[in-house]
Amino acid sequence: MTVRFVIMGLALPLFLAACDRLVEEDSVFGQVNRFIGESEVDPRFQNAVANERPALQLGLVNRDIQSIVMLDNRRAGIDTWISSDGAGLVTQNGMLRGASGLEQVWLSSDISQPLTLVSAMREGVADRFHTYLNGEDQAVTRTYRCVVERSGPREVNLGARVANAMLMRETCKSLDDQFFNLYWVENGRIIQARQWAGPEVGAISTRIVAR
Repeated sequence: MTVRFVIMGLALPLFLAACDRLVEEDSVFGQVNRFIGESEVDPRFQNAVANERPALQLGLVNRDIQSIVMLDNRRAGIDTWISSDGAGLVTQNGMLRGASGLEQVWLSSDISQPLTLVSAMREGVADRFHTYLNGEDQAVTRTYRCVVERSGPREVNLGARVANAMLMRETCKSLDDQFFNLYWVENGRIIQARQWAGPEVGAISTRIVAR
């Protein structure tokens, strides 16, 4: 399976680390609408844009691929996001917990422990559990021990406004994997993040589109 997120030609200044550059909301949605008019797009994505649902700027960090995803469904605090070609992300308060349409299918996860610490902007140790679909279509669960730390206050320019956030860093290890995640948290909400999506995909960056 190959990466299916479409590079939409948008001037989306997604960060690869901790930069906070300007994003013009009107420009983003204007170009999304022009893209929809010119290409074959998943109907769920079209419907989300037409109904002005929340959007996330998204990047595949290791490949310098940039796109945008729209909110497809919100249920019990779990958000499902859809890309223009039908690939998807699942987040909980901005923390990644699943993905489809990428090289490796991330079926589900238990992120309750790190999410509690990050949302409260508290330091501590937490475990997380990821379930992936391997090359033989079998579900494989991996366990990670993570250390959550505060990295200090940061300003995040969301285009429509500048947010005062706390940068949280999560460093995780298993027997054969290790990675780190970065979260910019404002009033308990993750508004920007750089998160690991598995060894094949690498890091994914997300930022809310402020209205």
